[in-house]
Amino acid sequence: MDERTMFSEHKEKYLTRNVKAVVPMLLQLFCWDLIGKKALKGAELDYLQIFEIKQTDEGSEITHRQEQPKFVETYEIPKRKLPELKIWVIDDGEHLTMLLPEDY
Repeated sequence: MDERTMFSEHKEKYLTRNVKAVVPMLLQLFCWDLIGKKALKGAELDYLQIFEIKQTDEGSEITHRQEQPKFVETYEIPKRKLPELKIWVIDDGEHLTMLLPEDY
C-alpha cells in the first residue's frame, strides 16, 4: 500500500486536547483500529470518518460512517456506558487528526 493513500498506517496520528480530555483511551484506540482495518482491506475511505457514540439501555452504540462513498456500520458495546459524543477523524493528506466537531 502506498504511503499517500487515504488513512495509511504510515501517517502521523494526532489528537486535539479536547479528545485527550474527553474521549476514553480505549474508545480512541477502537476508532483508530476500525479505520486501520478498513484501510488495510483496501476499502475506499473518505477524508472524513465520523463516529457517533450513544448510550443505550444495554450499554453503548458506536456508529461509524462516511459520506463518499456512503458507508454506515454500527457496533454494540454491551454493559459499558460511554460518553455520548461525536468524533471526527480527518486525513488531510499528510496527517491523521482525531477531533471533536467543536474543535474544528
